[in-house]
Amino acid sequence: MTTVSSVTSQTLDRGLVALKLIATSTESPTVAEIASALGVHRSMAYRLVRTLEAHGLVHRDGRGRCIPGHQLAELGRGVERTIRDIARPELERLAECLRMTAFLTVPSNGDALTLDSAEPLHTDSVVSYRPGARHKLDRGAPGLSILAGGAPRPNERSEVTAARQHGWAESTGEVIAGLGSIATGVVGEDGSTIAAVAVLFADEPQEERGTIVEQLQLSSATISAQIIGPQS
Repeated sequence: MTTVSSVTSQTLDRGLVALKLIATSTESPTVAEIASALGVHRSMAYRLVRTLEAHGLVHRDGRGRCIPGHQLAELGRGVERTIRDIARPELERLAECLRMTAFLTVPSNGDALTLDSAEPLHTDSVVSYRPGARHKLDRGAPGLSILAGGAPRPNERSEVTAARQHGWAESTGEVIAGLGSIATGVVGEDGSTIAAVAVLFADEPQEERGTIVEQLQLSSATISAQIIGPQS
């Protein structure tokens, strides 16, 4: 249970914690499981869930499990809107140029969160990757690229060190079995790596890795330049 100060609303805090639990849990929780996680009576958890349902933020499926509602997706459109809007044309360009699914990832509370993705229009088969997908930041090429943009840390993975040296990261099967990705970092106004642009593939890429990396670095540089803006 989150500790709240005397100047905050305990009910609102509980509701937000419940919403976060519902939105991020691998297995959608029941009302009883939410009550246990919050340390409150089941009737309190039920009222919180009913309130979230009334606002379209939560929906209960046929098993009584709580899943994110449609309104949550609407609210999410405003999150990181600037970087998503800037990156969208580059994701579409990458998808068509490399004939792979391209996606944008940002760090979020120790996780790598996918903000947006684009699929190639003219190809026989495509690997889909939905916005909202998240996994641990130290797994998968996008997360490795983001970590590589920071200073070396004690006991960091050798893959992070290699990504820092090479300027790009690659992984296979670390997030989804059988799927690989290659990623490069996006730099923000303060010079830190705030995101990663990546492509996803199920089989060995048709393009040479040098071409993939070159196109990813071009997209990352283009997005970074637009985020940073003209320098005086």
